[in-house]
Amino acid sequence: IEEGGLPDGSLPERCMRPTILTGLKPDMRIMREEAFGPVVSVIPVDNMEDAIQQTNDSEFGLGGSVWSKDRHKAAELAR
Repeated sequence: IEEGGLPDGSLPERCMRPTILTGLKPDMRIMREEAFGPVVSVIPVDNMEDAIQQTNDSEFGLGGSVWSKDRHKAAELAR
């Protein structure tokens, strides 16, 4: 957890303060379930196929976004 941190007990168990998560692995709970609160999970990928595989590896329709230096490839991937 890079910013924010865990709640102080006044928030429900599944809520977090504004937080950026890095160093995640696909089998982690935060990658399998939705977190409530302003939380972003940053997951670098090696290529578009890897991005698609990781995005589709969820039971839920969780939201996501694509960030890239190449806006054309990012738009293609998002489509």
